[in-house]
Amino acid sequence: MQSQSMACAQQAQMPQGAATNPAKLKQQLGDWMICEDAQGEFYMNARTQQSFGQPPAELVQLYKASQQQKQAAPQQVVTHQTASHSPAVQQQMWAMQQQQQQQQ
Repeated sequence: MQSQSMACAQQAQMPQGAATNPAKLKQQLGDWMICEDAQGEFYMNARTQQSFGQPPAELVQLYKASQQQKQAAPQQVVTHQTASHSPAVQQQMWAMQQQQQQQQ
């Protein structure tokens, strides 16, 4: 990742011609890097070393897929946790009801 962020910085410096403002790697998705420099955000393919001012369609698709995975993962975890803890919660509630009935 460090060499890729260096490539990102080198790419950002090329149009400016000055090494004072290196680009910052914000995110990487597959072969694509989302970078930011003094002029703003740009997108670079690590494999081809091409940079773009607007996100290419391939990067947009990768981004959407990663967001869907992030949204699906917590739902699966919550569902799994709820299902695994449900019998224990029910058992605790039943025990509490039994204690209340015995106290009455």
